[in-house]
Amino acid sequence: MKKFLTGLSFFLLYLFLTPASWAQDAEKNKNPFRDKTITLIVATNAGGSYDQYGRLIAKALEQKLQARVNVKYVTGEGMINGANEIYQAPPDGLTIGTFNI
Repeated sequence: MKKFLTGLSFFLLYLFLTPASWAQDAEKNKNPFRDKTITLIVATNAGGSYDQYGRLIAKALEQKLQARVNVKYVTGEGMINGANEIYQAPPDGLTIGTFNI
């Protein structure tokens, strides 16, 4: 009987504490980009239509994700250099880009 009550008490304690930890995890994961820096790679020079798109997207991302967005211009080889830099970025979700080949 003592084993049963001990097991029952641990089970009830587990049921009581688990939703609290879920709520903390949900609050942490609500916005994983908050206070991080996102790099937006634009594969052209500044001043063109791709520049305008990049700046527009950066402004919207900053507002929605509450993150800092750096616009980086990578030129050359008909946008291939920019596409390669996006491809070679670490897969952490903090580098996005725009190009046309």
